[in-house]
Amino acid sequence: MKIKNKKRIPKKIIITIVILVVLIGGALYWWFVLRNPGPVVPEKTTEQTHSEKIHSKSNDNNKNNTKNATETAPSSPIGNSKEPATNNTPPSSNTTPPETPSGTFVSNHFVNLTSYTSQNSVCHTSPGAKCTITFSQGSTIRSLPTKQTDANGNTSWDWDVKELGLTTGTWTITAKATNGKYASTAVDQINLEVK
Repeated sequence: MKIKNKKRIPKKIIITIVILVVLIGGALYWWFVLRNPGPVVPEKTTEQTHSEKIHSKSNDNNKNNTKNATETAPSSPIGNSKEPATNNTPPSSNTTPPETPSGTFVSNHFVNLTSYTSQNSVCHTSPGAKCTITFSQGSTIRSLPTKQTDANGNTSWDWDVKELGLTTGTWTITAKATNGKYASTAVDQINLEVK
């Protein structure tokens, strides 16, 4: 009986294969389990970047003008309030003019009525002051409900262009902060374009 010679795989090849499998397994484990890429932040559009630059310039200019705010009687909001004012707001002192409003008055300055029309608006002013954002086109004025700012001077609205009654055209955006008999306003340097 003849015994066939079995071909033996050299030890070097086996060791090399084992090392490669361990290295590849370790790399895959690190990639899928241990690696933490952090939160994914979408890139800003050029429109958002431009809007932020304008708002930051407006904020810098308006901080100097806060002392020059004029006394006016408090006005009533235009339109009906659908959202109640927040309850965790500090009482307003009513003795000083509020800071000139700043913030992202609309989240999208270019709206198409046949597509996504939801908006988010943010107003920052003195803590406890009341803030509203109005949209005007000729003699037509639409307004978000007046809200009182929180302890940090912030308030925001989630709203819809169609529900507010904004129609096709160019709308001027104005934010107004009131503190008793004092008021401060800021006009967004970019109009709201509705198509």
